Amino acid sequence: MKIGPPLKSEYTLIPPGVYEARIVSINMVDNNFFDAATDRPEKAKQLEWKLETTVDDEIVTLTAWTSTYTSTSARSKLAKFARAILGPSWVLDNGLDTDDLVGRRARVMVSNETKVKDGVETTYNKVVELLPSTAPSGTAIVAEPPF
Repeated sequence: MKIGPPLKSEYTLIPPGVYEARIVSINMVDNNFFDAATDRPEKAKQLEWKLETTVDDEIVTLTAWTSTYTSTSARSKLAKFARAILGPSWVLDNGLDTDDLVGRRARVMVSNETKVKDGVETTYNKVVELLPSTAPSGTAIVAEPPF
């Protein structure tokens, strides 16, 4: 019996950089890092963001995760993402409906990260930050040159 390399999930590694993207979906999912013994209950779930960009004429899907609750903390990734998409005038007091973000545009800052699991090294795309889109409405989503 011939044994091959382990199956990999299908994704495209893209160069680190800032890319125009469209928010495709935002879904509530289980937080794989939740520890019931030490974490607050609201951390049991997280939001999974799917973003699409185009790199070398190929549509690439990127994934990011945020908490399910907003905070006034400067470290709140969800609040940062919301401001990048809705503008600096968005405030927590107005609430947030993630459905209002789907289909909108933003620039996504991507880095390449490497992890080792079970002795296997994998490099993947990491969404570092969302930034306000600079593309005029109605323009195609294309990647900016890597930084």
